[in-house]
Amino acid sequence: MRLAMEDPLLKLQAPVIEQAAAELPAAVEALQEELELEDRRVALVGRSAGAGAVLLALAETNVPADVVVLVNPV
Repeated sequence: MRLAMEDPLLKLQAPVIEQAAAELPAAVEALQEELELEDRRVALVGRSAGAGAVLLALAETNVPADVVVLVNPV
């Protein structure tokens, strides 16, 4: 709770969003392989912190995405 009281955005949400964004390319690749979707289009959808993670992943990684939907990104 101490971190939430100091700066909830930078101390709590930012690390979670950054970690999710870093893991997203590998997660998409694993799902494509597991579900045999290599030749299919990829849509990424995120809401709030999830939208922030998708947006950050698009900016900083090579996550594949044909369609992106962001709802209230943080």
